[in-house]
Amino acid sequence: MIIAKKSLGQNFITSPDLLKKIAGFLDDPQNKTVIEVGSGPTTLTQAILSRTPKKMIAIEKDERTQSLLDSLSEKNPQFSYQLTDALTVDISALEKKENLLLIGNLPYNISTVLLVQWLKQNTPFSQAILMFQKEVIDRLVAKPNTKAYGRISILTQALCETKKLMMLSPKCFHPAPKVDSALIELRPKNRLSLQEINKLNILSTQAFANRRKRVAKNIQSLFKNIENVFEKKEINLNARAEDLSVETYIALIKDMI
Repeated sequence: MIIAKKSLGQNFITSPDLLKKIAGFLDDPQNKTVIEVGSGPTTLTQAILSRTPKKMIAIEKDERTQSLLDSLSEKNPQFSYQLTDALTVDISALEKKENLLLIGNLPYNISTVLLVQWLKQNTPFSQAILMFQKEVIDRLVAKPNTKAYGRISILTQALCETKKLMMLSPKCFHPAPKVDSALIELRPKNRLSLQEINKLNILSTQAFANRRKRVAKNIQSLFKNIENVFEKKEINLNARAEDLSVETYIALIKDMI
């Protein structure tokens, strides 16, 4: 049995029923490629393989899991793995098709960084089922004029439909984390270009750099004349970053210099 390492942000789910339920949220994988990030002791991996995906690739950094992954490869010809840090992997290069299913009980110490990386790369998945700390998912689905609403809310909701699937208490994991967890489903919607995504990331980052200031003050360096832009789009010059909708941020990138 593999002992979870705190340095790798590992917390493993061991309940077969829960693992089956999580794997069951995936769309029918029989004609799709499934990429699992953070396969760990391969318990979720096996639950996914039981649904007979056309192809499956696991990405795992922990070298202690290699014998488990090798065993799965021998038994399942459609299965392969990469023993590497997920932060170094360009998922778009692994599978070009958009019938890609992405799933993972992500290491909490890099989960937000991973998601932002996938969004900025316009990773071509058709569905993602991902585990985060509850407070992260609260930010992903947050609405304007709330404390949780911020840069990652805008970036995620600009590119994906979001749906909170289920909550998981610490007792669902071993070892039990000190925080609640939750599972979210992401489905891509309007595809922005890589250039537009980059602009949106810069704009939203700068907008929330100082939440107490007027958003126009925070982002004025990104525009020729921020007053004219706000007037044209009928945005209140006294608005703060959390007052602007995702749609408004998307509209603003068209006027950035």
